[in-house]
Amino acid sequence: MRLWKPRDSGADYNQLQCLAQPLRVKHLLYGVNISLRYKYLYCETPKVASSTIKRTLQDLELGDLGTNDPSIRRLYDRTRSPLLNPLQVVNFRALLADPRFFKFCFVRNPYARILSAFLDKFEADPVSRRLSLKKYRMRGEFWKREVGFADFVDMVSRQNPERMDLHWRPQVLQTFRGSIRYDFIGKLENFRADFRSVLERIGTDPAAFEKIPVEATGASNRLGGYYNQERETAVYKIYREDFHAFGYDTKLPR
Repeated sequence: MRLWKPRDSGADYNQLQCLAQPLRVKHLLYGVNISLRYKYLYCETPKVASSTIKRTLQDLELGDLGTNDPSIRRLYDRTRSPLLNPLQVVNFRALLADPRFFKFCFVRNPYARILSAFLDKFEADPVSRRLSLKKYRMRGEFWKREVGFADFVDMVSRQNPERMDLHWRPQVLQTFRGSIRYDFIGKLENFRADFRSVLERIGTDPAAFEKIPVEATGASNRLGGYYNQERETAVYKIYREDFHAFGYDTKLPR
């Protein structure tokens, strides 16, 4: 997680600590994307079309609509992104209160989101799986055998939510709901229409982005093959706040 931090930003950095709580400031800096040109704030949530959204917004910011040039894909390195983080604006607190700035995020049904994280990080080729186990410090007994979805859910259930990886961290934490008052919360389940509304709201023609890909793992259509009652209950307990905060049915979609 690479971040941009100016040398003389100590005071501003400290002021952001209360806004980031209970997470760390680096999570706020990485997750919040700001455009002064179009006057919006987008807080990303991994496994909720965040790459698609960032790619689109970065293209828009650069005036490079619909390009396939990989050299501008500054998706994961904030030092190369044309979108600003909270330390790169004059007064982030004032921006949060400024009605001229459109503040939005996207969320997803927790049952599908955690499955998408598993499919992406663990149900891959052996090399990718070992890299994930090492990166997320989950090696242990799984180093020499396949990690099943039940194993993954069990491991996540024993983690402190504030210390979870951002790919499966609860969305109420990932979106800093206690500090950011959103004008719009889109849902992946209605992504095309919701993202079109966002693009229209920030003043651009959404037609150029209507064919962009959304979901890489197809998790939303694969729930039945991975869930039983026990796993459904376990996932609900992990993401209880997400279900209620964002209005998702606590029963697994059938």
